[in-house]
Amino acid sequence: MLWTDLTPDEAELLLQQLIENAYDGIYMTDADGKTAGYNQAFLRISGLTPEQLDHHTVHDLLANGWIPKSCVLKALETGEAANEVIRYANGNEALVTAVPVYNKDGRLFRVIAQVRDLSELNRLKRELERSQHIRQMQSQKLEKVTVAGVEGRSFVYQSDTMEKIVDLAMRIANFNTPVLLLGESGVGKDVLAHYIHQMSDRSRTGSFVKVNCGAIPENLLESELFGYEAGAFTGARQKGKPGLFEVAHMGTLFLDEIGEIPPTLQVKLLGVLQDRRIQRIGGLAPIEVDARIITATNANLRQMVQENRFRKDLYYRINVISIAIPPLRERPEDVLALMLHFLKEFNQKYQVNKTMDAQLIKAMLEYTWPGNVRELRNTVERLVVVSEGEHIGLDDLPEPIQEELQRLGGPEALQTRLPDGPEYAWSWRHVDFEKGDLKAIMEQVEKAVLAHFLQRYRPLKRCAERLGVDLSTLMRKKKRYGL
Repeated sequence: MLWTDLTPDEAELLLQQLIENAYDGIYMTDADGKTAGYNQAFLRISGLTPEQLDHHTVHDLLANGWIPKSCVLKALETGEAANEVIRYANGNEALVTAVPVYNKDGRLFRVIAQVRDLSELNRLKRELERSQHIRQMQSQKLEKVTVAGVEGRSFVYQSDTMEKIVDLAMRIANFNTPVLLLGESGVGKDVLAHYIHQMSDRSRTGSFVKVNCGAIPENLLESELFGYEAGAFTGARQKGKPGLFEVAHMGTLFLDEIGEIPPTLQVKLLGVLQDRRIQRIGGLAPIEVDARIITATNANLRQMVQENRFRKDLYYRINVISIAIPPLRERPEDVLALMLHFLKEFNQKYQVNKTMDAQLIKAMLEYTWPGNVRELRNTVERLVVVSEGEHIGLDDLPEPIQEELQRLGGPEALQTRLPDGPEYAWSWRHVDFEKGDLKAIMEQVEKAVLAHFLQRYRPLKRCAERLGVDLSTLMRKKKRYGL
């Protein structure tokens, strides 16, 4: 059907229906910038209300802070089409194209803006990326998995235990439920918290804000979290200061060492989690905040609740989903992957090309790493910096680690403690750390680790529990390596 086949009334009705039912937003002004029309899609995308639009100009929308910028204004001023990517106050991002419309006399009398919702397109793109990432993890037995974009650090693991933890973190990323991360100091709770943020839609709409509750004095922690108004106390800024809850609006607030929060602040924190509103120190009006809360601790919060040192209601509020990250000594498969990863990282950082002696690697695999990943990372950096020559040996190990190895029997005793009987003829002496890529080396080491633990822990079920893997996984690997 041609437009010429329609009567003027029919054409107008059809045009109204097309505009009103369009998926893209439509916004129109007159020559003075006054709102002349809009559709429901524009209200949905922009989050603006009819009260904000009706009888107001584009200048009013900008002056009131209802929109951050406007290409409609550019089109009005220049008389030419203009494009702009705009993030509205509701977090939606849109591509706006404003086109001036002229009458028969050549006079500009309307500007029409088409508003395309990029947030939905970005969401679909991220869902596709997540699905591809999951398929990749499931289809490949990766000895090293790197999660990019986490404060310049990489999330490296090999163990089944960490694979399950990362998979869980990925699945809960887009649910705004509180998450409690448990684990010893140095296991990577902050890295996992940032990973959850990065995998969520909030990485597009807000920031990841971290605060260590145990590192800030009690009298300052309240003002850091909730902010303060001008003149709230002696030494306060003249304009006041927003709290970290406000800074994390539409993003993620990570409260590390949550067990260190004093009782008085626990009450206030509980109120914020329930009402999603904060009140600055010295302020009267509540401020709405929308931040995803992730907490972490190396303390036993359950015991602290029993001892009345931590509020029970707050504990249940933050413990909707809990993830326990095991210490490095309980996942020995991850040690070598992390070690080689950090070696590569610091070789690049300091522009050297150092390698580790095989005996050094074996000694580091035997060490228990009480400081977990943080201690391992710092140790590798120290080895790269202080060692002479291109090869790093046992003598380069920090003295405390050497003393611990001596207590265990000394590095020279490692060979005798590892299996070398006729039923386990394959031994650590056959691991060649100088040849092959990471995957090939990891396969050799995995075989050695399995041989070692299969001899020490029987039956197979006990061995699987010690290694933190499923019994079926252990049996499959045992068959694969002929052990």
